[in-house]
Amino acid sequence: MSYNLIILFATPIFILLIFTEFIYGLIKQKNNYRLNDTFMSINLGILSRIPEILNLGFATLIYDITANHFSLGIIWENNIYLWVVAFIFYDFLYYWLHRASHRINILWAAHSVHHHGEEFNLATALRQTSTGFLSKWIFFIPSFIVGFPAEVFFAVGALNLIYQFWVHTEHIGKLGFLEYILVTPSNHRIHHAINDEYIDANYGGVFIIWDRLFGSFVEENADKVIIYGTKSPLRSWNPFWANFQVYNDIYKSFFTANNLKEIFNFLFKPPEWSSNKLNQKNMIFTEKYETLISNDLKLTILVLFSLTLSSSAILSIFIGQINQIELVICLTFIINSIYFISKISECKALQVKYEFIKLASFLLLFIFIFDNQHLVQLTVIVHAIISLIFIHFISHKSFRYLKDR
Repeated sequence: MSYNLIILFATPIFILLIFTEFIYGLIKQKNNYRLNDTFMSINLGILSRIPEILNLGFATLIYDITANHFSLGIIWENNIYLWVVAFIFYDFLYYWLHRASHRINILWAAHSVHHHGEEFNLATALRQTSTGFLSKWIFFIPSFIVGFPAEVFFAVGALNLIYQFWVHTEHIGKLGFLEYILVTPSNHRIHHAINDEYIDANYGGVFIIWDRLFGSFVEENADKVIIYGTKSPLRSWNPFWANFQVYNDIYKSFFTANNLKEIFNFLFKPPEWSSNKLNQKNMIFTEKYETLISNDLKLTILVLFSLTLSSSAILSIFIGQINQIELVICLTFIINSIYFISKISECKALQVKYEFIKLASFLLLFIFIFDNQHLVQLTVIVHAIISLIFIHFISHKSFRYLKDR
């Protein structure tokens, strides 16, 4: 089973578990879900799938070259031992990728997306980068040098990612002896903390033993209140800005560099080196970022988000049954929908007529560009029509208010 297929099957389970955790938090009066934060996390998850859908990057090419020309020639029998060894080895390599992504600024630019969230819940697990494909492949080349079959590599990679989902919760305490072997919610909460005593620790994906072996393990102190987020807060509900905030900081830092060595340092030194060099102060806000929006706008966000999630799911299921032009149009429409949701969430000024024109244009494309009638076509058409109707009749006053601000 392929990586994408495993993730596809797991996604509805993720959404169900997120909803279950939300209900559980309400019952226990320990709810840590906020509308904008949750939708931001899931929208980032949707966007993170697009590079793989479009086969961006050259990881597959590099892996193929490595397997064909630089493999050690080890012949692995396709049995349980192969899968166990490959799974453990993948997690070992992931540990070093993860650690490097916190200690090398240009890698942190991609990984920081996962840490921007100021809440720690199952939705946070879906808060993934859209630019990781540019560099993470480097760390997994050894899997192909030792000769693991590609299908095994991608499958254990998907299983590794799925495992990491459940550890993003505040509702599970310490788990006894498992704390010494596996990544658990307790030790992963530390990884997401920005408290000085917790920063940059517990990098393991499945096994915490790597952190214990290589000196990066820190235990959770039950008496210490954990603060989540990043030292340079995002303060935005825009998933596109979340993906490029640190890249933008690196770009701007080039103009302050005195020589090539400093440019190199801005790229490859730890993130705090750049902050110190630029005299940037770490900002830990006492209040979490939030925007005040009316109930009808909240309802609008909920409807548009549900439509976007549904369109993304249907597209993922039937992606092999549409051509490249149809695929690009659908992805562009989904990206536009996510951007529109982010503008509403941030109470940004909106040009409603312009949004109507865009939606109407997409609607015409969906009607006339698709070669054959298909569920994907029907889904995005319904998405566009409901968006048009909903925006016009339900949120007219709110949009006018935003436009006039």
